[in-house]
Amino acid sequence: MTNNFLQTVLAKKANSKKQNGFTLIELMVVIAIVGVLSGVGLPQLLKSQDRAKDSAASATLVNAAKECSMDLIAGEPTPTVFDSKGYLDADGATQIVGDCEVATGETNASTLGIVSESGTETEFEVTFSGVIPNPVAVVE
Repeated sequence: MTNNFLQTVLAKKANSKKQNGFTLIELMVVIAIVGVLSGVGLPQLLKSQDRAKDSAASATLVNAAKECSMDLIAGEPTPTVFDSKGYLDADGATQIVGDCEVATGETNASTLGIVSESGTETEFEVTFSGVIPNPVAVVE
């Protein structure tokens, strides 16, 4: 009886020709959906990356301004000088240009600037009122 049951199962298996897998149409629909989603999402991703680079450049400039202000308050004989080689971030790309000097009279003698590495290459600048840095401004 077991042998007869086994033969029946094998006969049914041999007669059924069910195929597993996806059709070409199903695969093309999935590829089209992925293409549309990436077409919509990629520009947003690039914009957010540019905003992040601008924010990082601004934060780096604020940190440099704080360092400069501390040097001026402490009365360092030679305050920190930032030039094209002076203040680099971890990957060695972000550069701050400017110097720390005590402001004379009503003029702002100290100015620090940085250019973002984003696609817009936004330029930021900090000026000092005496030894106090003003807020970061976008240079146009």
